[in-house]
Amino acid sequence: RDRDQRRPGPAAAARHVKYAIEPDEPPADGLVRIIRGEVRKVRLADPADPDFLRRARIASKRVRAALHLCRSLMGDKAFRRQNAWWRDQARLVSDQRDALAAIESVRRLVEQLLDPEEARLAGMLAERLAHAAPSHLWLEGAQEGADAAARRLHAALANAPTPDPHALKSRGLDGLADAYVATYARARRALRWAAASGEVERYHDWRKLAKRHALQTRLLRRLAPGLEERVAPARALALKLGGLQDTSVILRALMTLGDPPGGEDGRRR
Repeated sequence: RDRDQRRPGPAAAARHVKYAIEPDEPPADGLVRIIRGEVRKVRLADPADPDFLRRARIASKRVRAALHLCRSLMGDKAFRRQNAWWRDQARLVSDQRDALAAIESVRRLVEQLLDPEEARLAGMLAERLAHAAPSHLWLEGAQEGADAAARRLHAALANAPTPDPHALKSRGLDGLADAYVATYARARRALRWAAASGEVERYHDWRKLAKRHALQTRLLRRLAPGLEERVAPARALALKLGGLQDTSVILRALMTLGDPPGGEDGRRR
């Protein structure tokens, strides 16, 4: 009953439009509000929209970042179940994201290349990848096109799990702070492993944790002084690492083409 009395009413909730916990709401209630809001946005989106998969992946990352902050409040069993559900949905459409990101990245590359022949070859590569995109012949494990993946994901969201606010423990800001520090510590370890090994997979792990840290910083920025100025550099780092991931996907696609634009000389260029 105490928790219900502290929960803001509809008018107060309507004012909370940002991806952030507000100072005038209990942290647990703020996290539930944010998670349910992200789910609602994707449920109301049109799966036929070409931008649907990108928006759904963004919402999934935001939900998982909030869930990790919420872990100490909801318990390990509930956290593992809900986090696994969102992780599995993201994995099922990850090939769609990689395909679209690779095509767009090559097209941007065309505008940056000064050598006319290299720009021509890059343009041909973008068209080749776009032509193969429906079947993703150059992506390992890809089985369905973007339209089918969008429809399946949209249908699955009808049963998307969200935390039960009445079952959450009340640990105040301490539990959120501990979870935030834990994410940052993991990201630092991933940075060291990536730098030591130089392996793309390690950088991919670092990218995911850097993105989670950036999102959790946004979630907590209105509760702790100094976090607001940390949002921009954290997001910039995640974007840089995302660009590295896109580059690795392009290289993987190029190496799997049996007849690359310009032949083997074109592949090397």
